[in-house]
Amino acid sequence: MAPPFRAHAAWPAHLLGEVWADVTESQVRAVVAEVSRVSSLSPRFTEEVALPLAGWLALRARSGQLAAAFSGPPGSGKSTLARVERLLLERLFGLSVAGFSLDDVYLTKAERSELARDVHPLFMTRGVPGTHDLGLANRLLDDLLRTSSEHPVWVPKFDKLADDRAPRDQWQRIAARVDVVLLDGWFWGAGPGDEASLGAPINAREAREDPDGRWRRRVRAELAGPYQSLFARADVHVQMTAPSWQTTVAWRLHQQLELLGNAGPASEELSTRNAEFLALFQRVVGLPPAREPDLILGLDEHHELGQLNGARFRSA
Repeated sequence: MAPPFRAHAAWPAHLLGEVWADVTESQVRAVVAEVSRVSSLSPRFTEEVALPLAGWLALRARSGQLAAAFSGPPGSGKSTLARVERLLLERLFGLSVAGFSLDDVYLTKAERSELARDVHPLFMTRGVPGTHDLGLANRLLDDLLRTSSEHPVWVPKFDKLADDRAPRDQWQRIAARVDVVLLDGWFWGAGPGDEASLGAPINAREAREDPDGRWRRRVRAELAGPYQSLFARADVHVQMTAPSWQTTVAWRLHQQLELLGNAGPASEELSTRNAEFLALFQRVVGLPPAREPDLILGLDEHHELGQLNGARFRSA
């Protein structure tokens, strides 16, 4: 049975059948229109990638609760895709979905200030391995997998303008059983990389602010240890990739312009700040995953799907 939409040609045919049997074309049209209203995904990407991905996740969830993680460099759209998948899974398959981003479990400003004082000043800047509360992340995942009306869960929120965790009264309350937990983080699944590569700075900011490599060694140590334990808890890992580092820089700059409501070209000051911020991420973005992702979505510079890979995905 053909699904009520046109999937990307690379999508395995055996994953496009029976799971869609009870979903009508009118339901798909309605939810695609809703996706267009609430996200920046193109209609083409929604139809060719997001919809078949939702069917695959729904199929996996039939055998029990599912934890699915999304990764990709800054600006790739991983958080947007995770939000869209939640909408699709709820509307089309009637599944109960919740989740959180690594951004939601940043260390507080006070905790990062302590790291900056005791370990390295660069740890004041949130984002890299070592700036997250992994104890909170693991407890949150545990709680989401056993939540009920008798045992509700509060999902934290991070206030990026205040650069601190939001007060508890702004957290989201989940009080029903969860079928699918969606997770996202820009370096989810990344391996620690070769220790020998830490010897030389990868860019001008590392050379200037981490000349002795103390910060990058600590980042690697964090990534090699506690983060791997968290990453291993995802049943499915979907990775989005960019064509180049330059594309990542351009994507995030566009993202910043949208947040500022600026439709014109970026100022030189904003472009410089964007590149300086991302310089702290460049080394980790280039690391290979510790374990091959189940599905790799190779994006082109326009955020459309260029390649689709994943041996475990194809054999599902």
